[in-house]
Amino acid sequence: MESVENRNGLRLKLTSRSSTNSDKAVLIFVILALFVLPTWVFAADADHVIIVSADGLRADAIENLDVNDIPNLKELASGSATFNARTDYNYTNTLPNHASMVTSRRVLGVDGHNWTDNGEPCVTLHTNKGSYIAGVFDVAHDKGLYTAMYAGKTKFSLFDTSYDATNGAVDTTGDDNGQNKIDTYQYLTDGALQTRAVIDDLYDLNSSTRTDPDNSRPDNRSIPQPIRNADVANLALDLLGLPAIPGSVNNFALEW
Repeated sequence: MESVENRNGLRLKLTSRSSTNSDKAVLIFVILALFVLPTWVFAADADHVIIVSADGLRADAIENLDVNDIPNLKELASGSATFNARTDYNYTNTLPNHASMVTSRRVLGVDGHNWTDNGEPCVTLHTNKGSYIAGVFDVAHDKGLYTAMYAGKTKFSLFDTSYDATNGAVDTTGDDNGQNKIDTYQYLTDGALQTRAVIDDLYDLNSSTRTDPDNSRPDNRSIPQPIRNADVANLALDLLGLPAIPGSVNNFALEW
């Protein structure tokens, strides 16, 4: 399940190298959150954007449990939410889908990121693809935001290595902020979340661009598409007033 929050507290949910600089905006992606604190002016809808991924958390598991048994998860799911979003069409396991969430690409195809392995990574996203794959960290970092990722699984080192000072792309956007796209990466063994509730259904809010698939499994050719987890990176950038990830496919038009 992923969660995105705008500066008005509207929470949209889809079911260490360290550097500090207080003068920069902040982007943190935690895999179990994405905090953005701009200190310069964007044409943005949000001062803070949080993306939370709880790996393997089934929507029906939350819906069928008593609220007293999982009060924090129930609160997290009480905002603008859907329990009927979709993973990638071809792959439902952890690392391929998180690569989609970071890059807003499908797994397979010419435009896909092509990462299919779910074990500990031995190469970068780019080496595996045969070309550089830009992600949410490229866009945010190259615009001067401070970025970080906190991960609950060691295999998410894939993103640390793929976007470090050696493997990250040269910054050609304005000031040179360097190739290290993730300023702080840290593996976490525990964590906590607190949320606020604003109740809406995501499909109701985005009825012109997304269709609730009910119990079906629409493929990538279906129009309109269901909400997919790969939409989340470009959604976060849109809230920040930033452009979509170059080469991305999911939500590239920033349509919701």
